[in-house]
Amino acid sequence: MEAQNNGSDRYIVKSASIKIMFEELLRAIILIVERRRYVLQDPRKGDST
Repeated sequence: MEAQNNGSDRYIVKSASIKIMFEELLRAIILIVERRRYVLQDPRKGDST
């Protein structure tokens, strides 16, 4: 029973870390898309930075 609990805990931790990684990746993609859209809207501001 103890071994089963350890296995499930390990699985939960792994799935949680994958979820966090996925959320970070999604946030990064959204940031890049927003930045591109912003640059497309006003090229002068994009060039100044």
